[in-house]
Amino acid sequence: MNISLLIRFLFCLALACACMSAPARAQEAVRVGVLPFQIYAADREKTIAWPFRVARTLSAELQKDEQILLVGEDKIRAALERAGPAEVDEALAREIGQKVEADYMVLGSVTQIDGSISLDIRVLDAFQQDALVPIFRVGKSAEELEAITLQASREVKLRILKKEILAKILIEGNRAIEESAIRAQIKVKEGDSFSPSAVREDLKTLYQMGFFQDVRVEKRDWERGKALVFVVQEKPIVKEVVFTGNKEIKTSDLMEVVDIKPRSVLNLNAVKENINKILKKYREEAYFAAEVQYDLESTPRPGEVIVHFRVKENEKVRIRKISFSGNVYYSDAILRKLLPETKEEGWFSWFTKSGIYKEDILERDLDAIVAFYFQKGFIQVKVGRPKVTIDKEGIWINIPVEEGRQFKIGKVDIQGDLMLPKEEMLKRIPVYVGEIFNRDHIRDSLTYLTDLYADQGYAFVDVNPMTVPHKDQPLVDLTFEIRQGSKVYFERINILGNTKTRDRVIRRDLLTVEGDLYSLTAMKRSRDQLNALGYFKEVNINTKKGSADDKMEVNVQVEEAPTGSFSGGVGYSSIDKLVAIISLSQNNLFGRGHRVAAQAQLGSISRYFNLSFTEPRLFDTQVLVGADAYNTYRDYDDYSVKKQGAVVRFGFPIYGFLRGILQYKYEKADTYNIRENASQIIEDEEGITTTSSISGVLRRDTRNHRFDPTRGSDNTFSMEYAGGFLGGTNEFNKYIFNSAWFITPFYRLTFSARGRIGYITGDAIPLYELFRLGGMYSVRGFKAWSIGPTAPNGEVIGGDKELLFNFEMLFPIAKEINLKGLIFFDAGNAWAEGDPYQLDDLRTSAGFGFRWMSPVGPLRLEWGYNLKPKPGESQSTWDFTIGGFL
Repeated sequence: MNISLLIRFLFCLALACACMSAPARAQEAVRVGVLPFQIYAADREKTIAWPFRVARTLSAELQKDEQILLVGEDKIRAALERAGPAEVDEALAREIGQKVEADYMVLGSVTQIDGSISLDIRVLDAFQQDALVPIFRVGKSAEELEAITLQASREVKLRILKKEILAKILIEGNRAIEESAIRAQIKVKEGDSFSPSAVREDLKTLYQMGFFQDVRVEKRDWERGKALVFVVQEKPIVKEVVFTGNKEIKTSDLMEVVDIKPRSVLNLNAVKENINKILKKYREEAYFAAEVQYDLESTPRPGEVIVHFRVKENEKVRIRKISFSGNVYYSDAILRKLLPETKEEGWFSWFTKSGIYKEDILERDLDAIVAFYFQKGFIQVKVGRPKVTIDKEGIWINIPVEEGRQFKIGKVDIQGDLMLPKEEMLKRIPVYVGEIFNRDHIRDSLTYLTDLYADQGYAFVDVNPMTVPHKDQPLVDLTFEIRQGSKVYFERINILGNTKTRDRVIRRDLLTVEGDLYSLTAMKRSRDQLNALGYFKEVNINTKKGSADDKMEVNVQVEEAPTGSFSGGVGYSSIDKLVAIISLSQNNLFGRGHRVAAQAQLGSISRYFNLSFTEPRLFDTQVLVGADAYNTYRDYDDYSVKKQGAVVRFGFPIYGFLRGILQYKYEKADTYNIRENASQIIEDEEGITTTSSISGVLRRDTRNHRFDPTRGSDNTFSMEYAGGFLGGTNEFNKYIFNSAWFITPFYRLTFSARGRIGYITGDAIPLYELFRLGGMYSVRGFKAWSIGPTAPNGEVIGGDKELLFNFEMLFPIAKEINLKGLIFFDAGNAWAEGDPYQLDDLRTSAGFGFRWMSPVGPLRLEWGYNLKPKPGESQSTWDFTIGGFL
């Protein structure tokens, strides 16, 4: 078969398929005829189908437009047959177009050279000799034939319909913004017809980039069409951001707030938003009257500006008044104290942040009001949105409250799997019929019941408290539904996260081992004991299912904390004046739990050096063993004493909080520097003496805090035996009983009572072991060590008996900095050998003071008034100390 005829047949077949699917066109549609394309390629057999592919793509694109009607395949084929096998040129194409009644004829060729292809399309007006529109496209390979045909067919359609073609798209006016970044936002492409709506969308997109102050479009004549020009005017670039007028807040802190950065594009909306951010920062610091404005300052370089924020801080505005409305049962004063952080302006607001208003913190604080009412039985309470009034004088906050009715417990019942008789279990939980409904009591009951079952191995016990309010009266029926599940045993205990501390050091403080019955209390106490070691930042004890339903694995996850410390500082006391303090310690030596410490304290009238080693769990038992070596110096009024000594200690638990301590001490003391006017008793003490003693101590300490207790007690009885079979020049028996009690019966008001009684007896008692009182740590209002028996010349030498009482009432002044005030009453005295204890002979004082845990250590400032001064004694004294004292 002739190749030319075969190509014409395939082309006409494709055209016929396209025309069969085309809808009927309106009479005014433009008629278009498509002639077969010529193929110029070395391998004609491989390219025989190319005319078909070109026709399929070209026809499909043209028929999408209802203004174009394709001439039927039969007419094209008939016209080609009549023309014969001659090659179709422009003249023949116009002739065929007129015969088939086409307005336009499309013809062309496909050329392949060295793999690349080119598509040459010509659009002819069938009735106008010079109306020829050439369209040319190039592809890198034959695979791109369909793509370049599709591109060209769109331009064919535009040429036929006589629409404006965008031959070129240009960008003008950009300096800092890359042209490629702009073009990426433009949807209109070269070769498209001009569409006003599409151009408007592109304009909107360019504006939304935020880089331009103005964007406009121009349409210019261009070869083979029109050029569409996007002319942009860029926004200035921010050279720098400066602040003036800010004195209370540093510029660096304000720069962290704003998000306008140097070399960024200026955005006026962002500048205005940043003003609000700056004002918010000032409001956080109580500057609610602050004002912020901005200027844009030009620079020598075109297109650059300086953003200048001008701040007028004005005075701080704090919370002047917090009031409540709708509250009947509880006063404003009670409810105000419940707010954890939101407080009214106080005396120390200049130093603390009290009186600062923060909306998010106030919203969180309102939960404390709701919780308080729930504890008091007001289960329908509603706390509304606070009304906040702010002006230059201050801030006024009003909190609306709907208390509702106060509910009481109607009935209490326990159902389900009962471990004990119901009556006994009801007696053990802290919820009773007729009491005010208290959510804390219900939570405590839930904890008690859960722990009761969990300590018997029921790890998955489910205790569900169900409440049913009465409709006709303020009563709530309460039922605890218990599902105990099955017993569980510890299968394996894994120690995780300990990079320094040895496993056995951790395991010896666990109250359970593999194979034990599950116990929740044992796990809690184990966690508390591990936390109390001070070796870890965090201790978590988690469980997971073991190899069977009745087995459980325990993961003890710890995070090591620094256990070594070095500190140095300076303190001051009214006794020692300026004091230098140095401390070096390691509480977990080599990960074995050993404690070592070195301490030094240097004052004007005393010095103290100590080296200490402690093994808290000898051979992993509960026995503590330790040793100390020390060197001290103290300068009394009439003599000085230097001591060097060593102590070996043993400690062990007895029962609960009660511990016992046994220790041996060997000490050498040198009494020297006797003053010229010293009494004979003191002169007789001159020289070196030695003490060899054993001591026994019983101590029960239940205080909730070591340095600032508010409840509990600390009771200690010690007995020291020196000399005799132990050797040494000093021989005595010394007994001391200390007792201190702390209670907080009212809101943050702590009362403490301390008592100490001492007695020493023996044949060779050194003066420095006798009892003398007076000063900050015994009877305030008196000079240090000024109370006690005296020598004939009036010097205080000490007695063999002492009795001391201290009574204090502490109250908060500024909770934010833990500043407390106190008033006190002290009474005490020491008596010489042969004189009895006499309560009516006690020296007394009273006074007030302040205590503050400052950043440099605890601070005490106390004024004591001597209630019955003797001749030569001061009526009152101030005592002051700051820093750490041993």
